[in-house]
Amino acid sequence: MIAKLPDGLVVSGPTGSPDLQRGNQARLAGRLEDAERDLLPLAEMGYPDAQLYLAAIYGQNEEPQSQELAIKWYRTALTLRPEADVPLARVLMRRGDRASALEAQDILLNAQLKRRDPAALAALLDLVALYPQFDEQHRGPAFARTAAVSELIDLRIAAIGWYRASVGEPDNARRLIEVCRKNLDIAPACYVDLALYHRYSQDRKGLEQLIDQALRSWQEVRPTSNLSDSDTSAALLPSVAGRLAMSMVNQPLEAATDGIDDDLELQAQVQEQIETASAEEDAEERANRVEPPKALAVASSNAKPSNAQPELADKILRWMLKQPGAMPTEAAGVAVSFPYLLPDVDLEKVLNAGAAADFPHASLYLGQLYYFNQRTPRNAVLGEQSLLRSIKSRETVTAAHYRLGRLYQQGYLGSPDPQKALDNFLYAARRRVTAADTHLARLFYDTPGAKINRINSYVFARLSGDAGVTVVIHSIRGGQLKTYKLLDRLRADLTEDELRSAEQLYQQECDVHLVNRVAVSPEIWVKAAAQ
Repeated sequence: MIAKLPDGLVVSGPTGSPDLQRGNQARLAGRLEDAERDLLPLAEMGYPDAQLYLAAIYGQNEEPQSQELAIKWYRTALTLRPEADVPLARVLMRRGDRASALEAQDILLNAQLKRRDPAALAALLDLVALYPQFDEQHRGPAFARTAAVSELIDLRIAAIGWYRASVGEPDNARRLIEVCRKNLDIAPACYVDLALYHRYSQDRKGLEQLIDQALRSWQEVRPTSNLSDSDTSAALLPSVAGRLAMSMVNQPLEAATDGIDDDLELQAQVQEQIETASAEEDAEERANRVEPPKALAVASSNAKPSNAQPELADKILRWMLKQPGAMPTEAAGVAVSFPYLLPDVDLEKVLNAGAAADFPHASLYLGQLYYFNQRTPRNAVLGEQSLLRSIKSRETVTAAHYRLGRLYQQGYLGSPDPQKALDNFLYAARRRVTAADTHLARLFYDTPGAKINRINSYVFARLSGDAGVTVVIHSIRGGQLKTYKLLDRLRADLTEDELRSAEQLYQQECDVHLVNRVAVSPEIWVKAAAQ
């Protein structure tokens, strides 16, 4: 088959043209614009190799529209290149919505059945780690055991990810520790798991040695281009290093920082309400006022959770500040959420430098810094601008929508905007941000300016509860703080017909909703140490 291209180059034979080869070399070298210029004309002419390479280029771009182009070209190539199915499924998984995740699962199961493709098995493990509710046949444990002893690096990394996501299941914490100890060279995130293990098993010496080992091993690693979807090396190191620092001070076993500040703000709001009520009540009422329940007592921004190691967190963060690339941005981002860390560092300056270098998380952290008002004067306008920029990256789009919801909910721009808050919370809630479900339940229940809808409130309170977060409502009466569970109140207030409607709507929302796995107590590491 011989054809003449417009520039006069001849395409001949299965190896393709010089343009195809040059485009692929540019892709492998990280010159993505040059690669796109060479490959797009050939992809449009129907060459499947060009379509695969072009899809990989778009998949590396963080902007959502580029992700959609990657999906388009993987689908196009799939008719002639069956191996396009696994990368297609991985991009669909990154969309973060339920329909795309289900489609990815179907694609991967078919690839595993037809070709016994190890890459499909690795992606399946990643998928059920992200969305455990999809694993209705409980294939995860068997998949993980097989993958954990594989000679293939991608499979071992996938097994580690599954054990980490299901660490609360019996014996999985021990299995995770065992697999991580054998694979630290290929799975840097294992340092976080081992650090938690040493921290909660009271092994201070082992913890210090582990952190020193991590920093030494990461010192010489430099970012490379064209990483595979499962590669956890250079490109992910800033995020992993930040999580290692957080693991020294954060109580939950969660990598994301979404919602960390919510309880702090709630406590501040409750305290403000109590102080307002105190000014209005008489001496007798003040004497009879009750304190907030212990269950609602939240650590202040300068307090530290049980067995915290802030000096080790600071050590990691200061090392990160001296590293190239996105490391300083991630260090500052951790300190935004934990303001007692890096107290002498100008976080705004560090994050602005990261934003100028186009590191996606920099704008997200700036948005949080400006509206959280812990280390810099609150500037809601700059906060909104920063968060709107971070919506443009697939890495930060969901967290940015959640934080914008908080910004509009609190009225930092002048007055609350419940509708904007609802829109942003809904986007985040359907992409595994449980805190967004919690806020939606409250907004629909009794937020001034929002359209009160107790049925919708019930739906999102149920979804929040599914992820282990009970929605509570706080009110001040006579200077006393009273707290009650929202679902209990709604079940008492709604009629039988309304409750049936609420349950039906809840089932419908479940069809498009992805619920996070319930948080697990750090005590699992104590038990793992005893085994």
